[in-house]
Amino acid sequence: MIFTKRGTQIDDYPILKSHLLQFYDELKPKEKKEDKTGRKGGKYEWFEIQDSIEYYKKFEEAKIMYIHTATNHRFFYDEKGFFINNSSYFISNADLFLSVFLNSKVFEFYKKLKFVAYGNANEKGRNKLDYNKMVDVPVPILSDLEKIIFEEKANQLKIWSEEVNKKSEKFLL
Repeated sequence: MIFTKRGTQIDDYPILKSHLLQFYDELKPKEKKEDKTGRKGGKYEWFEIQDSIEYYKKFEEAKIMYIHTATNHRFFYDEKGFFINNSSYFISNADLFLSVFLNSKVFEFYKKLKFVAYGNANEKGRNKLDYNKMVDVPVPILSDLEKIIFEEKANQLKIWSEEVNKKSEKFLL
């Protein structure tokens, strides 16, 4: 993923600039709405992200990432600063316990009751996890001490998953 925020000095990155130049016509801001090629008009350079996204620093923090619309949502707790695309959302300032809760059968049941579904949510229908409803999800309030047992289990599962991935890579070679 290429992330050239506003103010990026493209000449400091000659290889990136050379690569992006081949897409110049598609990347430049349209001068008129009727123009056939280019991105939406605005005061940004042809190589920059078109919208001001001051929240980009939140990607560097611990967060929970998830796909907006899916049959089976998985909530990924990220501490490594991954970015997401436009079909995903993230919850900043989140802790590991919230990730455990959102991946639970309790939340799976709740989302089928409260969130919009395309098709029957109980039979392969996809739920849409909109922001305006996610902020109202009733999350158990636990002390840090009470959260430890859930976090320890999540960390153990992460370790086991990494071990399985390492072993499976040997079969792919």
